Amino acid sequence: MNEIQKEQLEQEIACLNKEKADILEQLQHINRQKNSLAEDLVNTKKDVERLSENIIRLTKEKED
Repeated sequence: MNEIQKEQLEQEIACLNKEKADILEQLQHINRQKNSLAEDLVNTKKDVERLSENIIRLTKEKED
């Protein structure tokens, strides 16, 4: 392998390493978004459960 080929391979490796770092950064960002959405979903489910209980309670009170 001559020096030119070696330099080309080193440049390609550097480029691929940068792409890998960029993709990992994007993945971390997406994972943070996913975790935030999962937390929002849990909170929304709790709100729906609480509101459903209130509706049931108010309906029973109205019937009485």
